[in-house]
Amino acid sequence: MMRLPIFASLAISLAGPAAALSCLRPTVETSFAAAHEAAEEYVIAVGSIRVDPGQKAPPVVGGVQGARDLSLTGRVTGRLATLTGFDRSLDAPVTVEIGCAGPWCGSAPSEPSILFLQRTAEGYVLPEGPCPVFSLPLTLQDDMEGRAMACLTGTTRCDSLVPAE
Repeated sequence: MMRLPIFASLAISLAGPAAALSCLRPTVETSFAAAHEAAEEYVIAVGSIRVDPGQKAPPVVGGVQGARDLSLTGRVTGRLATLTGFDRSLDAPVTVEIGCAGPWCGSAPSEPSILFLQRTAEGYVLPEGPCPVFSLPLTLQDDMEGRAMACLTGTTRCDSLVPAE
């Protein structure tokens, strides 16, 4: 009889590291809605982020990433969206705020992306949790720039996480 409680405890303790984080795949529309509903002010850009030398995301130890939030500094280059398109040059400092949930952490985007950047008094901030919402690799979906512009200009309704009725 003693084996059942021991087996159950062992099974529960082993399930933690084996469990995987399941993220919904973001879309331009859901990312726009999340930025629109946030208290912070966001801008939309197409570009790349280069993290300053010597900075890294939390290290992976024993197959599990060290779960601690941190900020990385770098530069964002690309084009900002205006009501007439992605036509304003962007080359500015950026802070990537890496968030963690359990052992899973976000990271700075490593490829050209649609970026939803917080505009603060100190500059631009990209919040990146383990399930990215505010950076979408350009290879992820078709015509992402066009879809972002449709959201920004109101051609497509993207201002709410709740579907329009």
